Amino acid sequence: MYQQSKQKYKVFFLYTELGGYTLACMRKLVSCGVEVHVVHFPVNKEAPFKLIVEEGLFYYENTIFTKEQLLLLIKKEAPSLIVCSGWVNKDYLYVCKKMRGHTSLVMAIDNQWRGTNKQRFGSIFAKWSFLKYFDHIWVPGNRQKKYVEKMGFDVSKVATGFYCCDVNLYNNYFLKSITVKQKEIPKRFLYVGRYFDYKGITDLWDAFVRFQDESPNEWELWCVGTGDLEPIKHPKIKHFGFIQPEEMESIINGCGVFVMPSRFDQWGVALQEFSIAGFPLICSDRVGASDTFLMQGENGYSFQGEVVNDLVKAMKIIRDTTNSDLHMMAEKSHQLGMTITAESWIQTVYKLIDH
Repeated sequence: MYQQSKQKYKVFFLYTELGGYTLACMRKLVSCGVEVHVVHFPVNKEAPFKLIVEEGLFYYENTIFTKEQLLLLIKKEAPSLIVCSGWVNKDYLYVCKKMRGHTSLVMAIDNQWRGTNKQRFGSIFAKWSFLKYFDHIWVPGNRQKKYVEKMGFDVSKVATGFYCCDVNLYNNYFLKSITVKQKEIPKRFLYVGRYFDYKGITDLWDAFVRFQDESPNEWELWCVGTGDLEPIKHPKIKHFGFIQPEEMESIINGCGVFVMPSRFDQWGVALQEFSIAGFPLICSDRVGASDTFLMQGENGYSFQGEVVNDLVKAMKIIRDTTNSDLHMMAEKSHQLGMTITAESWIQTVYKLIDH
């Protein structure tokens, strides 16, 4: 159960591209009596999720404001907390600079530390420029926390768990499907994501074709998503286009193992979604969320990003795993997926307000 806030809090999120999982947490926050205002970039056409309008939740598309107008709006509403998504939007940074000392200011960062020259230079610049505006930083996990440490930000003021999927939705999928899957895990790999190069979907297609060519078998690959890449044609690969998360039940019931082949993913919320839904996992080591939701050999297998042969090996291991072992892996995935929840996300918001 969520506790009603003791006083009427008001939170502004200065966001970039919204996802349905983020809104799920915001809606839970509203259910606790917190008024939520979301300034956001236009909805992405490749992932056209629905903005759900309800009492206590307000949306503003950032393109309709100048930075001065946005500042006036925020001053008028006088929020208890402002959460700024990254440093990409200069108007957002302008607002935070002007609001310093008037409210709690938090920067949300999902960048992994990779030690590039650009990051090394940028971390020095960040320390002496915009980071000084913020009281706290909120990150998804350990790879992002390391980046913040490299920036020289006080580690005691860094919160984790910024990204959380719609736990209730995917837990319900798990409860509905796990009994049926206990009898037999469907011999279908599942990909859910955009059809872009950086998502590694062409690596997945190449790996699956090799997997079938080297030793023909009954496994299939189902792909959900859209993008700028032309879908591969193969008798055992099916494409479903974009599907709203609330309409995924038949896909989840029909598939057995989730694959996330990203060449690079700062976090990868889908990994938590399908962990909670009870899927054994195959995941690229380039996915930030793999540190939290994948335990090698216990609920899935990590492979070296962009190395197709390594992905083929993981598929073969899954193919040769018994149904009972796959089921135990599914249960372990569910357990790991439930380590970050809306409750923990909301408690972090309260702590950031009351710092």
